[in-house]
Amino acid sequence: MSKSFTDHALDRMKGLYLNHDDEVGSKYVGADATGKKRTDCITYVRKVISYAYEQTGQPGLAKEIWHYTEGMPLARYLVRLGWKAYYWSPDTNNPKDGDQEHPYTYKVAIGQKKYYDMPIVGTIVNYAPHDAGLPNWVPVLGSMGDTKLDPAALLKLQNIRFAFGIARGAMHTFLFSAGDVYEVHWRDIGANLYGKTPLKNYDWLSGALVLPP
Repeated sequence: MSKSFTDHALDRMKGLYLNHDDEVGSKYVGADATGKKRTDCITYVRKVISYAYEQTGQPGLAKEIWHYTEGMPLARYLVRLGWKAYYWSPDTNNPKDGDQEHPYTYKVAIGQKKYYDMPIVGTIVNYAPHDAGLPNWVPVLGSMGDTKLDPAALLKLQNIRFAFGIARGAMHTFLFSAGDVYEVHWRDIGANLYGKTPLKNYDWLSGALVLPP
């Protein structure tokens, strides 16, 4: 049986995550960057998505992906192609950084079905609420700080095989699979260039996951 778009995307995503000796972050300044290819968060995303389109016999779409150098325009383009976007936030009422952008974007998401100016089809939220009274903003179970844990949201995240992610209005972009964020750190090299973090522990706190058809 032939591989799907998602199969190819996962192969490329994990391949780059595990093997990137020839790459360096676009803002890394060390002398050991000589001879290495510069990369960053959106480059990682475009490499993976364009590869998957190429491998599934869609070279025109593979080429088009490289025209998008910023996260939000790329996300909107993918939605036009039939991808589905979901708003995400670990705590819609009491974000641990205290920034009211997160509650505001959630209200827009449920009221207007949009994340910024991108249409969304649903939300995946409150999978890691916290209690502001605990040190270090410790995630807790149950109802704390006006936010109740939604166990179904955690299950939804675990069941997503592949997605393109944006955070804070696409200030940052990443890839996502089975509950984990895969990303590039612009100022690093070697083992620290790529990172993998559970979304429930991710510091960006809100954004959108865009899933292929």
